[in-house]
Amino acid sequence: MSSSYNTDVNLAEGVIGQLQQVGLRVVQNSIENNQYESVRYGGDFDWFIMRNPPELASVVQGTTSLAPVGPRTSHHHRAGPDGTVDLMPYEEQLVGIVNQFIDTDDDAERAELMNRYQEVATQNVDTIGLTEFPGALIVNKRLDNVAAGAPIFMFNWAEDAIIRERMFVPTADQQDLQLFPETLPGEPGADGPVSG
Repeated sequence: MSSSYNTDVNLAEGVIGQLQQVGLRVVQNSIENNQYESVRYGGDFDWFIMRNPPELASVVQGTTSLAPVGPRTSHHHRAGPDGTVDLMPYEEQLVGIVNQFIDTDDDAERAELMNRYQEVATQNVDTIGLTEFPGALIVNKRLDNVAAGAPIFMFNWAEDAIIRERMFVPTADQQDLQLFPETLPGEPGADGPVSG
């Protein structure tokens, strides 16, 4: 995993701690960005921890990365020196599903294909997700006044597409999700929050 982001390092440390509880000793190898891609694409690792790439949040973006449809499309299964990808039976299914997905424009068929993809990938533990959620659903189901075409990934360029302050959660949909309602943080080292 890349050492460029503290989030990635924290995720790896959390996974390592959980694996220790089941008796697996894992040594973390954080790699600087200038070596990261060569190690990753050279297959010089046993396990690889990464944050979700765009194709897992929006399957119409980078769809070919979902399966080894070509010698260098998959993040975790690439061709050997001879240029061929030695596919396992379930990977052949994933490649077929992804190719069908690319070939069709029918939304219902695409939804069914992605359901099949998830079923095959999950049953065969193709990858292990720590936490995944579709960002678009959060925006679409919670916020109002979202402009059509607002990006799913709201990085620094998002301000060019939308004004975040204009989005809001309608009063009827708001929930009281405070951990300590009507309280203030206590003094450092004290018993905890205090109520007024």
